[in-house]
Amino acid sequence: MFDPVEMTPAAQQFDAIGQKERPKRKFRLAPKAIEKAKREMDERAASNDWENARGVHLVALYAWLHLAVYQVEPAEMNAVEWASASVVAQKFCVAQFEGDFAACVEFLRWTWKRESSIEARRRNGTVTNDFRITWRYQFSAKLVTDYRIDKARGR
Repeated sequence: MFDPVEMTPAAQQFDAIGQKERPKRKFRLAPKAIEKAKREMDERAASNDWENARGVHLVALYAWLHLAVYQVEPAEMNAVEWASASVVAQKFCVAQFEGDFAACVEFLRWTWKRESSIEARRRNGTVTNDFRITWRYQFSAKLVTDYRIDKARGR
């Protein structure tokens, strides 16, 4: 019945504006940045100076503790995961510890001291679960609640 109306080039461009989407590039940390964060974390741990630390240092500490307790590096920690974990860790420290990285480090130490004890019992067969602390669990409010309960109990 009706003849289709031809679109002008300008109208075609206008229609195409919302149709073209660039694929989103994932944020990632370069391997050099990860290695630098690990070195800086080692220095901070040796001096126990966590002033001006950042989320990436907490992630480096998490990875080091994971290796120390489980004797396996967290394989999921690729460049994209390091970047995501760093952002989450930074926000976590601000939200849960008012930006006090030394307090946040104490929380990580508490987590892994407790997990080390449980892992020893897993290895000798008295604990049968195969739960593992992932970075997402490490930097979660649930674990902070457990930490605060333990501190309230005087442990």
